[in-house]
Amino acid sequence: MWSPPDGVWIRRTSNGWHVVEPRPDEDGGGVIERVYEDPPVPFGSVSVDNASSRSLCHVLWDCFDSYMRSKHMAGLSVDVLPALNFTEDSDE
Repeated sequence: MWSPPDGVWIRRTSNGWHVVEPRPDEDGGGVIERVYEDPPVPFGSVSVDNASSRSLCHVLWDCFDSYMRSKHMAGLSVDVLPALNFTEDSDE
């Protein structure tokens, strides 16, 4: 028999993130499943990684909002930064 997870499960899907969270109640427990879709990316755009990271930020904020940093409390902070491209300098 399937039982709810002990913690939050976050899995990457082809177009977003799948989240399973336990929600205990009077009936012995249950789960909430949510899907966070990546925002649409224009055809030919190279910002696909940025779209998946933006949707992951939404997942982390929704699942762990009580642990996020605020003006009056220490906590987690999530930033999305552009990918860095490193190239080797050649002395020719």
